[in-house]
Amino acid sequence: MDDLKTYHKSSAKVTTFTNRLEDMFSDIGLDWGIQKCTTIHIKGGKLENTENQPLTSGSQIPVLGEEDHYKFLGKLQNIKQLDQASQEYLRRLAAIWTSPLTIPRKVEATNTLSYPVLE
Repeated sequence: MDDLKTYHKSSAKVTTFTNRLEDMFSDIGLDWGIQKCTTIHIKGGKLENTENQPLTSGSQIPVLGEEDHYKFLGKLQNIKQLDQASQEYLRRLAAIWTSPLTIPRKVEATNTLSYPVLE
């Protein structure tokens, strides 16, 4: 498995998920490349400064800083790029869904013009 990205509503859910994932990896004989992992915590659209994410093995997943980059699917990304992409996505959605187009055309425009911004 390569390039796993997960989203959770709380820190407790992150801890539960990462511990389960670590157990599953060890059950099937996979090694988790912790040195390639990072985590971020965003609350209310703002980046929170938190501690590293602990694992049951005693390892920790480091927190990604605001100016740091991570590589996802071969492309460098950071918090600012994600924020810019989400703003552009919402701007495009607003333009499409406030236009006088029919609903099927709005759905088609969303699929062709808005979703690629997130991809």
